[in-house]
Amino acid sequence: MKQLNKSNPIDPLIFRKILPANITELNCNNTSLALLIVFMKTLSLRSKNFSILVLSVCFTFLTANAYSESLLQTYRVNIEKILVSDNELGSKRNHDTERMPIALVIEKYAVSLRKLDWAQTPDVFREAFYEHIEAWEKSIEFFAKYSQLRGEMHDVFDEIRQADLKLKQHEAKIWSTWAKIESVTRFYRSEISETKFAYSSNRSGNSDIYLYNPLLYSSTQITSHDNTDNWPIASKSTSSIFFQSRRNGKFDIYQKNLANGELVRLTTHKEHDYLPSLKGDSGVLTYTRWDVLGEDKKANYFYSMDLAEKMPTKWRRESPANSVGVSWTTDGSLAVTSIKKNGETQLYLLRPNGELIRKLTDLAGYNGGANFSPDGKSIVFYHSTDEHSKIGIIDISKPEMPINWLVQKGFNWHPVWSKDGQWIAFSQSQDKTHKDIDIFVIELAKPVIQIPLIDSDFRDSELSWYN
Repeated sequence: MKQLNKSNPIDPLIFRKILPANITELNCNNTSLALLIVFMKTLSLRSKNFSILVLSVCFTFLTANAYSESLLQTYRVNIEKILVSDNELGSKRNHDTERMPIALVIEKYAVSLRKLDWAQTPDVFREAFYEHIEAWEKSIEFFAKYSQLRGEMHDVFDEIRQADLKLKQHEAKIWSTWAKIESVTRFYRSEISETKFAYSSNRSGNSDIYLYNPLLYSSTQITSHDNTDNWPIASKSTSSIFFQSRRNGKFDIYQKNLANGELVRLTTHKEHDYLPSLKGDSGVLTYTRWDVLGEDKKANYFYSMDLAEKMPTKWRRESPANSVGVSWTTDGSLAVTSIKKNGETQLYLLRPNGELIRKLTDLAGYNGGANFSPDGKSIVFYHSTDEHSKIGIIDISKPEMPINWLVQKGFNWHPVWSKDGQWIAFSQSQDKTHKDIDIFVIELAKPVIQIPLIDSDFRDSELSWYN
């Protein structure tokens, strides 16, 4: 897949991308500007150029927040304008068929839609609407056969429907493309449209961590190292991104503070420490560690670490028997993981002490990547075989309910819920090479409609919301 052509306003703050990563989350407000001025005076920093530089940096980030809010408001206002215009044009279309051939009416309707001002609308909305217009345009030849019919459009449709079953094909395309417009509109009306997220990508030549602002179509590179940095866990409460890195020849867990740029190595075990997760807002990090059991024998176990004390503790005695992490409910009362038994890897529900509650899946293949819904009542996960990797939801409050499969085409991984529980983001590859992985979001109400968050030629994956 390739990056979409952007016709939105160019980000006037583009130069922020060349600034050091340790100021990607600098918060500058009137108070901090005043303190900076006092600080510079106290230290007798009278250099005009230095003062201008410092104030310019703060002004940049003040403007960045305002620009993001302004851009979102611009998108929302112009989306509503388009919808109002379409409603007016649609009403006119429905009555024009009382005096003109339906094919001519549809042609005029499509031309009028294309003449609307699309410049200040987001790409995904504009492209969804263009698909809808094309669906109408492709029906013109079909409707030309019924140029003699007159009446309100719905009545004309009813008359044609009785005589020609092919109308249903055109109707299906028209309404399916309209459903996509509705879903994209709800996306931009929701909080998720302005939510930043961390992800891993090989766009720098190897895997690094990035922070993406969906309003500015802008990614800030958070880590830069010759070895692999991936599996980010974003935490707004700590202004940090936790991730695994092989920069010491093996995997260790690191914490990158976005407020001050500080990078802290959290684990120093001689074997791998990887797959970090946060136990709700408890301030406890959990992760997986390879322990040496004897000569040429190793096994992985789950560990936890209080971030204030930074002392690792094994919190489950049994090994999951595969490389897997855990996910927690927001209150830390339940965990879910994948455990391999008898050659099959299935999902299991755990208590905080590591005790098994029950098995959640019984599907041949690999079942993993589970994450809890915000209310803790459901999990989303992926089921993988050699031929596909599909995403489904299990209602753990109703074990008798069948799995709700959301995405079944292609190879799909790493599903995560939005904070409001209405959306799920995930990574997707269309072929077995997995050289091109993109990030999409779906609305639970309309899971068939996939909205691209990042669509590039690189391997972009492992999204973690920064909220």
